[in-house]
Amino acid sequence: MIAALDDHGRVSAAAQVMNISQPAASRMIAEMEAVLDVRLCERLPRGVTLTPYGQALARRARSILLEMREADREISELKAGKGGSVFLGAVTAPAIELAVPAIREIR
Repeated sequence: MIAALDDHGRVSAAAQVMNISQPAASRMIAEMEAVLDVRLCERLPRGVTLTPYGQALARRARSILLEMREADREISELKAGKGGSVFLGAVTAPAIELAVPAIREIR
């Protein structure tokens, strides 16, 4: 919510982007302010502006959202078999005769 609010400058626009109602967005902002015990935004005649506290939270929120997208991508790749690690141990002669052809086949 705080990142959307920073991006759009209006509670109604942030709510629309998040697919929630404007009253729900206002409640969400109020809850965040209550938990943090600071004002996150100032209401203006045409929209809102983030306070320094809100700006700090928005920066952190963007970092968290980026990490969540990366985690989702990484998990999707692992599910599809496109990621992960394989460890193989072998002595020299069997490695050349068995492991190298197996690795070529897997690739």
